Amino acid sequence: MNDERPLHDKRILVVEDEFLVALDLSDIVERLGAAEVRTAGTLGEALAAADERFDGAFVDVQLRDEKSFPVIEKLRAAGVPLILTTGYDPGTLPAHVGDLPRIAKPFAPTELRRAVEDAFGR
Repeated sequence: MNDERPLHDKRILVVEDEFLVALDLSDIVERLGAAEVRTAGTLGEALAAADERFDGAFVDVQLRDEKSFPVIEKLRAAGVPLILTTGYDPGTLPAHVGDLPRIAKPFAPTELRRAVEDAFGR
């Protein structure tokens, strides 16, 4: 893998209901080398997308008035590495997702890069 671009040739799913946050996150992920970034803004879109093959995913816990736990569980079952992008404190998350890497919003590109390297490897 290219050390300068830790997501080199990866296919990444971004689950985020805020358009500008999704756009910013997608841009950073592309700069980290992702070959393809797919976004989903609702739980339904995310569940449908999770049927596809991804090398990693960034998932917001709160999607409008729904929690994203069903898509998180589906992606985990498929072995997809995940990073939660949320303002929720890890202690307030249910135990079944509390062990997942988490990056708090708003995040800096350097912080996101470190999270990617930790979760997906260098």
